[in-house]
Amino acid sequence: MNEESDTSNKGLFVLGILVVLVLGVLAFILFGFEEATPSSNQVEYNYYTFDEVGGLWQTTLVNNDQSYLAVFRFNPTQVEDVYVTGNFSGFKSSPLYLTF
Repeated sequence: MNEESDTSNKGLFVLGILVVLVLGVLAFILFGFEEATPSSNQVEYNYYTFDEVGGLWQTTLVNNDQSYLAVFRFNPTQVEDVYVTGNFSGFKSSPLYLTF
């Protein structure tokens, strides 16, 4: 009787290992072969080229033959659909300063 119990336990153990292996192979087939889409580290927008550097986006702006490096948190395609609400009449009375 002891031999039958050992054989039964070994059989269940082997069956358990086989089930785990089959599930592992199925999981690999379903999820392991997905192609990762390469993220583009460069965006061209209105004749400017934005490069991703360290999680920020930078481009070069030229004014009067002077080059300026402008760094932004988002690239232009990420902020195309940003809606702004409110009244902007207060900006007419005093100068508006933009800083980078």
